Amino acid sequence: MVMDKSYPVTLLQDYNLEEWARCSYKFYNSRILNRHPDVLNWRQMVQYAVNHVIHDGYALPAEQRTPEHIEHLIAKRWKIRPSLFPSAYHEKLIRRTVTEQLIRYFTGHRQSGPLLFLFESYTVRVEELGVELSMIVQVAEWSQKSFVIRKLFVDSDPDVISCFQHVATLFCYKAFGKLPESIEALSLLTGQTVETCPTAERDVAGAIHYVRTMMERFEHSMYTPRLFSQTECHSCPFQETCTSVPPTRRMADGTFIRVS
Repeated sequence: MVMDKSYPVTLLQDYNLEEWARCSYKFYNSRILNRHPDVLNWRQMVQYAVNHVIHDGYALPAEQRTPEHIEHLIAKRWKIRPSLFPSAYHEKLIRRTVTEQLIRYFTGHRQSGPLLFLFESYTVRVEELGVELSMIVQVAEWSQKSFVIRKLFVDSDPDVISCFQHVATLFCYKAFGKLPESIEALSLLTGQTVETCPTAERDVAGAIHYVRTMMERFEHSMYTPRLFSQTECHSCPFQETCTSVPPTRRMADGTFIRVS
């Protein structure tokens, strides 16, 4: 859907682009029209807790990043209202899965080199687009050839991961004048890592084209509701006007079923 009103863009932030990629309809209503701007869902709150655990984990000496220490950090940072989840079972499942994946990451991951950045925010100018591009670098490590950019997501949405990879490619090229050896997106929900290795000008050109397309959608409010997802859509405040949310009935265990 395209709205008549346009919103000129001068600053693009990586987390806003990712939220737009996840569901542009929700982003348009909450961030552009300022409807329920403070409503957070379970995934965002879990990501917030995970970010703190990652920061705390890297602050520990490598030999102290044991399963016991990681579990302690998660227990310390997990301050999430159960009502944000579709059900109590879902919360337990997410917490168990995230805990297992973070333990696996910290006990099994070998750094390719010293840490370059850890949750540092930078803004660069993209002259081709006439905008500033801001990115929070979650983890960056030196490598033998250059450096590695990595992000641990409470997500498995391919559109969000693709957005991260394109934005990281463009940001690194503009900020450092060179491309990373690899850009890694690790899903804490599936345990899978999606890796891309940008190597040529065409990768930069592709990233510019991707971000330009996103910027144009921002400016002209070209939004599209995402495909229905029970875990993503159940707490969305815009269900009543969203065309992708089917009629549902809440069950005793907190889950939803479709009704005809």
